Amino acid sequence: MTDLYEQCSQDILAHRSRQEELARHVEDLVAEVRREHEARERAEFDLTNADREHDAELRKGCRALEAKESAL
Repeated sequence: MTDLYEQCSQDILAHRSRQEELARHVEDLVAEVRREHEARERAEFDLTNADREHDAELRKGCRALEAKESAL
């Protein structure tokens, strides 16, 4: 009976240890997903700003070209 009790205790400890390991792994994955989400948001923000700047420069160039053509 004592052997069975010892085996059950060891099984419980092993199970708890595995649960803790899995919980740490989940926490690590959550942190990684958050970091990647933040990086994606920053990249999207940077891309949006670059698009706006490009569009503004393109419009500026078109206006300058139209002004030159009008002057001719």
